[in-house]
Amino acid sequence: MPRGGIDEIDCMSCYATNRLIDLGDRWRLLYRGGNRLHNGKLPEGVTEERQGTFVADAPKGRFAGLATTDRAIGALTLARFNQSAERITVDADVRGRLQAELRDPYGRPLPGFELNACLPVTGDSQRHVLTWDGGKTSEEYRYDVVSLRIEIEDGVIYSVEV
Repeated sequence: MPRGGIDEIDCMSCYATNRLIDLGDRWRLLYRGGNRLHNGKLPEGVTEERQGTFVADAPKGRFAGLATTDRAIGALTLARFNQSAERITVDADVRGRLQAELRDPYGRPLPGFELNACLPVTGDSQRHVLTWDGGKTSEEYRYDVVSLRIEIEDGVIYSVEV
């Protein structure tokens, strides 16, 4: 949850309850926010204490994600796994680009599945299908032991289904 600006009620502290409320396809979280620092002092420029109770909702599967920092490319390497899904899909909100490299069990790129051969993924979807040149998917490696390296520019990865 992003904090508010210094003039907003939830600019400093954020304390969540220890339970998520199941809304079917979403989670709801109640939390208390305030403008007091964790040491009990008010931040510079703030003259009056304020606090309140807030609600945050998130789609299931998107409660937490790995986000890139500004002007940086993030990388994620999955350890060796047996690919059981027909195709590898990624749940991500990609504002820049996302590409992946399918690797053998020793970490070497598989021919035709190198990073630069991956068609860039963009947009917000819970089921981005990783595709390489010629429309190839990872289907030919189903049930094989492989690893995966993902690069993402300006985005958030929530999950990878293999």
